[in-house]
Amino acid sequence: MNNNPQQIANKGLFSLPPAINQMLPFVPLLIEQFTGQKIPQMTGTVAEIQVAIQQIQATLSQVINGQQQIFNCLTNLETNANNQLLSLDRRLENIQSLRLTHEKERKQIEYNPSKSLEREEY
Repeated sequence: MNNNPQQIANKGLFSLPPAINQMLPFVPLLIEQFTGQKIPQMTGTVAEIQVAIQQIQATLSQVINGQQQIFNCLTNLETNANNQLLSLDRRLENIQSLRLTHEKERKQIEYNPSKSLEREEY
């Protein structure tokens, strides 16, 4: 027989079909349901990994919420900018319809003699 060490290592729990391997995390829940006894919380590396995954999920949901708020702000800014540009465009059209005219300047001096001015000299 030609058994190599890698083939022997693969013949443990992990050599089960992939469908069964995917169901293994739910085995404790099934045991709890059938026996009615509570299975204690996991400890060690697997528990630490689960806690880390939960923290990552919470952080990612915060990041997604932040991105949605930023997207909403950008959308509002874009809408406001477009509205202001349209308003400016309308104003410019109205200004172009105005015509400024300039007539010759007129210099005029009004003379209203009064008693107090008669005595003063200029």
